[in-house]
Amino acid sequence: MVGLVVASVAAVIALAHGKATPSATPIGSGVVVIDTNLAYQGAVAAGTGMVLTSSGEVLTNNHVISGATTIRVVVPKTGHSYKARVLGYDRTADVALLQLQGASS
Repeated sequence: MVGLVVASVAAVIALAHGKATPSATPIGSGVVVIDTNLAYQGAVAAGTGMVLTSSGEVLTNNHVISGATTIRVVVPKTGHSYKARVLGYDRTADVALLQLQGASS
């Protein structure tokens, strides 16, 4: 699974030079704050991640998103907030790759 996550990260970096959709919001760069909802437990959790590409791929720890029913990412530098979906994860390596919805360069 580590190979899958690493390959996914490499692929999204290679694709990062594509064109953004007109309705997309600039993501910026740097560290992001990740808030998750664990609806089945009635709990919430939070963590951080790192923007990998201008099209909204974010690297975080698996324990930050594990069990999440919804994921929201905030870019402190810009104040923009995005819903995110999990592209891949590896429990053993404790890494996860997210895609922010509506993000662009």
